[in-house]
Amino acid sequence: MNTVAISLSIIGSTVALIRTLGAPIRKILKLQKNQTNGITCLLRRDILDLVNKANSQGFICETEIEELRNLYENYKNLDGNGVVDRVIDSAFNVPMKNKGE
Repeated sequence: MNTVAISLSIIGSTVALIRTLGAPIRKILKLQKNQTNGITCLLRRDILDLVNKANSQGFICETEIEELRNLYENYKNLDGNGVVDRVIDSAFNVPMKNKGE
């Protein structure tokens, strides 16, 4: 009988703990998702700005290529969608120039 009482006590405590911690954990997870979405949007904007700049001027600087690669890597690590995938190659296909040229 003592084992049943201990088991029920543990189960009851676990349920109470889950109820107590559930809402704050869900709130934290939602906040984290929103932050990730926001960062992804900012990365996408910066990538598209660099791609558009390279396409409009007809070249890309070496430093911009490195920046574009870093932005793209982080964007993909955050599961960014295919919008950037469709346009990024165009920036890598324009001629490259050094900053001083």
